[in-house]
Amino acid sequence: MSVESVEVTDTVVRIEVRTTVRQAASPGCGCWSSRIHDSYLQFPRGPPAVGKFAVASLRVRRFVCEEDSCLRKTFAERVSGFTRRFGRRTERLRSTLVSMGPAPPPQALQIADP
Repeated sequence: MSVESVEVTDTVVRIEVRTTVRQAASPGCGCWSSRIHDSYLQFPRGPPAVGKFAVASLRVRRFVCEEDSCLRKTFAERVSGFTRRFGRRTERLRSTLVSMGPAPPPQALQIADP
């Protein structure tokens, strides 16, 4: 991956990143493709940085599979180690939250009246 830019405001750190691989394997047939169909942005949240929310702007490309027998004509590149499929958090934030354990129920956080 390549960091394109970093923007720091009073409350947020925005990091623009993109992948640098030239081709990706189709999840349907496993054939490699370098033909890009289009791209879109994902905005996964990361763990706080210097006391501010961290948000990545990740450019994800869609490739065309040129294998006639493949059922997937287009597919999105995978960014393993950074996000999961349909993920809204970075892997680092997800693993941090998992290590903290489940959150207590809201009733447990209420203070009883004396």
